[in-house]
Amino acid sequence: MESVRRRSRVSSFPEGQPKIFTRKNRRIVKFKGSFGLIGLVIVTPAILSIPIGCVVAAKFYRHNRYTYPMLLVSTFIWSLGLSVVVYYIKSNMN
Repeated sequence: MESVRRRSRVSSFPEGQPKIFTRKNRRIVKFKGSFGLIGLVIVTPAILSIPIGCVVAAKFYRHNRYTYPMLLVSTFIWSLGLSVVVYYIKSNMN
C-alpha cells in the first residue's frame, strides 16, 4: 500500500529569518485591528474595489459565517444609495 504524502505547513522562510512587514501590510493589520469586519464591509464598495475587499475578507475573516452575506448587503446598500443620489442630482439639474 502506498502512503500519502502531505504537504508540510512549514514556513517558506528559512529558520530564524522573521517575516518582513511592508507598509501595506502594516496598514491592513492596523485597519483590521481598528475597525474589524464592520469597517471592512463599509469601506469595500466605496474606497476599495469589491474584488480587493473580498480577498482581504477571505484572508482575515474566512471562518466567520457572516462575512460574505455582510459584503453582499453592503454592496447592495451602497449601490442603492449611490443610485438615489444620482437620481436626485439628475432630477434637480433640469
